Amino acid sequence: YLRQGGPDPPHTWWAESSVKHKHQMAAYCGIEYFDSDAYPEAYRDKLYMGNIHGGCINADGVERFGATYQGFGLPDLLTANDVWFMPVAQKIGPDGCLYVLDWYDRYHCYQDASADPKGVDRAHGRLYRIVHSKRPNPRYKDISKLTDPELVEALLDSNLFVRQRAQLELAERSFQSDSETAKTLEKLVQTHGSLKTQLHAIWALAGSRALREPFLLSLLNHSNPEIRAWGVRLAADQFADSQTLVAACRKLAKDPDSRVRIQVAIATPKFHRLSKDPQAWVETQLDVLLASGIDSENDPIL
Repeated sequence: YLRQGGPDPPHTWWAESSVKHKHQMAAYCGIEYFDSDAYPEAYRDKLYMGNIHGGCINADGVERFGATYQGFGLPDLLTANDVWFMPVAQKIGPDGCLYVLDWYDRYHCYQDASADPKGVDRAHGRLYRIVHSKRPNPRYKDISKLTDPELVEALLDSNLFVRQRAQLELAERSFQSDSETAKTLEKLVQTHGSLKTQLHAIWALAGSRALREPFLLSLLNHSNPEIRAWGVRLAADQFADSQTLVAACRKLAKDPDSRVRIQVAIATPKFHRLSKDPQAWVETQLDVLLASGIDSENDPIL
């Protein structure tokens, strides 16, 4: 990425921006992907970002673009009526609403604060909760007190906060790969229709180090490229010495989907460190490059 000032570090590659627009003065701070039923459908599945010069909460939509994403501007979620408003962090809460941390100061940049250090307000800040008049009541009071089966059920929740906390709680309990919890999560990945739920189940297994080789192999052969990509990534992170998984990942260097191929390219150095055949992994990288040549004009990463 291009630096704001000074020369770029050596051995860097200029990556084009993932957007062709900017909001106000492009002074962004904080970001949250809003995935909750506490707001109407029109406000969901968007990126909300603070804009400290604009005094706004900006909104962006995102769409798949090759191995990455591309953003496009949407109308602001809100504009403050106070010039001191500086939204520096945004998060979904347990009730599904968006919480905004407001730094609240007269100075937006360090240059102004350095010129008048005594004028900096160090004593005040604000926390806002943005609510909709019609919203469901919170479904969980204390996620940490749920049983393992209840936590697995919470991975299906429509509130991203609940799914993330349930996933984290499962991972921190460090269940074994042969436990009922692990088997239930594997079944959820194999049978549930929601990609979001499938991924949370995979991440819970990975966080608890409860992934099994046969299950990972099934991910590498999955019909959804997003899951195949995660299979490659986790195989390289946790099973780099498995010859079965290594061979399966090598075949995916020619996968028709660039999301999978980019993960093979990233995984190659991890496999190479343990491989007795480094030349094979050079050939794998070449396979990725050759397979990517067919759509390189439409993919800024590959």
